[in-house]
Order: sequence, then structure tokens, then C-alpha cells
Amino acid sequence: EFEDKSDVYKELHSEPCILLSPDNISFILVKPAQLVIHYPKEFDFRPFCYSAPPELLKYNKFLKALGVKEELEPLQYLDILDSIRTEINIAKTKLSNDPHFLQVCKSA
Repeated sequence: EFEDKSDVYKELHSEPCILLSPDNISFILVKPAQLVIHYPKEFDFRPFCYSAPPELLKYNKFLKALGVKEELEPLQYLDILDSIRTEINIAKTKLSNDPHFLQVCKSA
């Protein structure tokens, strides 16, 4: 049982709870920390970080309450780098041949 809505926001902050369709074919759930409202166009950090799609921007206040950042912040860059390190350790051979993964590594 939640005492107030801020408890709900705190609970959802670390859970994949935002539905996205990054390729317009399939759907994924991402954590609020993986989403950025004004995503830098020169970078593509998928699957570690995503741009908020235009259809979600009308819920800007709600997204921010969940912990979605307006712009990519230094701690998010660190999280991206840590996620890359973890992925490399889990599946070295599979990811080392993935051109998109290599591009994300170079961008980070």
C-alpha cells in the first residue's frame, strides 16, 4: 500500500515501466533512467538509452516525476558505460560482431 503518489514514483523509478516502440515494430519496457526528453541527435545509445518519442511528450510532467531527465546527464553517461561493460562481460563474442553495438561503444 502506498501512502502517497510520491511513493509510487519512487517505486517506478527503478522499474521498466515506460512502453516504447524503438523500431515501430516491436515494443519494449524501459526504466525512466533510460529515457531522455531532449536526446542528443548526434548519439545513438540504444539499447541503453532512448529518446522520448513525441507521443509521450504530452506527459512531460509525469515523465519527470518518474525520473526521466530533460537532457542526458553525466551520471547517465556513466550508466551507459557501465551497461556496455556488463554486456561485454556477458556476451563478448556475440556483441563484438554487432555493428550497432560497436557504434554505441564508440559514441560513448
